[in-house]
Amino acid sequence: MKLDYLLILQMGWLYGSISEDVPTGLNMQRKGWRSECCTPEPTAFTGCAPRGLLTTMIQQKRWSSGLTVVFFSKHSPVMGTVFGKIQFRAGLSYCWLTNWGLRSVFEVSYAALVAYCIITNTSIFPEVRCSHSISTAKVKLNTEVNNCMH
Repeated sequence: MKLDYLLILQMGWLYGSISEDVPTGLNMQRKGWRSECCTPEPTAFTGCAPRGLLTTMIQQKRWSSGLTVVFFSKHSPVMGTVFGKIQFRAGLSYCWLTNWGLRSVFEVSYAALVAYCIITNTSIFPEVRCSHSISTAKVKLNTEVNNCMH
């Protein structure tokens, strides 16, 4: 326990964000530390999840806004990858994580487009006149669905 405290003092736990763990991890990566997957027995750091829909939605909103703030702050994964010591793949992962709140706009738009097409009885995709193209598309779609299931 004493070693953990000394490491946190050396690296500096970063406060001022709703999601303090992400800027702290980015700072550690930027200074040259590397991440490693650790799965101890028994499972550690299980935490507690919010109960109920409203509290879950509030928590999700807080996380997404906190991660978006981190993306646009001085602890940005882009800056850490370009000017720091964050490896490229880790930088991409942090970019994907911190853009969670921004991605939701496009995901909701896509879901609304599908609902609109169902209500208006239109198609997202252009009409295909060749039966060979339809059977090829069905085979490709079936292959992709099977790959996703496994």
